Order: sequence, then structure tokens, then C-alpha cells
Amino acid sequence: IDSEYVKKQAAIPGLREGLAEKIMERAEMLFNAGKLDEAEEEVQRVLTHLADTAAADDARGLLNVIDRAEADREAEEDAEASAELDAEKQKEADALMKKLKPAKMAYEYGKEMAARGLKEKNQSRAKKAFDEAGKQFEKALKKAREVIEKEGVEDVAGRWAAAEKRIMGEAVEAYINAGRVALTRS
Repeated sequence: IDSEYVKKQAAIPGLREGLAEKIMERAEMLFNAGKLDEAEEEVQRVLTHLADTAAADDARGLLNVIDRAEADREAEEDAEASAELDAEKQKEADALMKKLKPAKMAYEYGKEMAARGLKEKNQSRAKKAFDEAGKQFEKALKKAREVIEKEGVEDVAGRWAAAEKRIMGEAVEAYINAGRVALTRS
């Protein structure tokens, strides 16, 4: 709307009111189509150039509705972005776990061999089981370190430190048990 034109037409009764109503109809149409920015521009035109018309009251009301709709849209977009980020992080975590699978398998096998060594009555088989458990724990540590160093995963570092201590403890325990079995045999 040309503000000069609006000023010139101010002398004609009803023209300003009709113009304001037409602009508000367009604003409502744009709002209903989800074009909030364009609808707000139309409402602002009425409030700026035709504030003395009856349509200006409708414009103020619609402006409040538009503001709430924009806030709702922004909140929805933020929620979607957060969900996408969570999904992306989950994909990254799944990919990392896939790469760590050989380390996990070695660790699980080491636990199985340590348990077998504890149950074994035959000393030589018990010692072999404990030795194998220690080797598997070391293998698990090595493979996990390689993946973590290669991937450069920062958020895993803290959790990894605790897991590494636990696995090393289990490896040491397996070797100690192997040594005990060897000593009791001699």
C-alpha cells in the first residue's frame, strides 16, 4: 500500500474502512494458509496506516493470534530439531557399538573363560582357561582402544576409562587365578 495514496484518499468517507477490511481479509487468508510473516505484514499495514478504522481492532486481535501461532511454531520446530539431534546421536551410538562389537565379543569370551576356569576341576585346563581369559580381556581392551582412538569419540572417553579399569582388573584376576592354579599344581 502506498502511504501517500492512503493519505490522499483520507477525505473520501468509507474508502479507508473498505481498504482496511480488504487488507484484513487478505491477512486472515494468509494466516489460514500458514503464511504467518506475510499475514503479520498485512496486519501491520492496517495498524500503521489505517489505525483509525474499525478494522484496526480486528488487526490487533489477529496480531495477538499470529504472535501465539509463531511462538507455537517455533516451539514445535525446536522440538523437531531436538528429536532429530537425538536420532542422530542414536545413529552415531549404534554405529560406534557396531564398531566395538569385536571388542565386546572378546570381552564376553574372556568372561566365559574365567568362569570356566573357576569351575574347572582339572588344574591344567583351569590354568589354560584363565590364561585364555586374560588374553581375551587384553584383546578386548586393544580393540576398544583402537576404535575409540580412530573415531575420536569424546563423550565415550569418560565411560571408557571406567570400563577399561574394570576389564583390566578382570584380566589381572584371570592371570592371578592362572598363577594360583600353577602354584597349587607344583
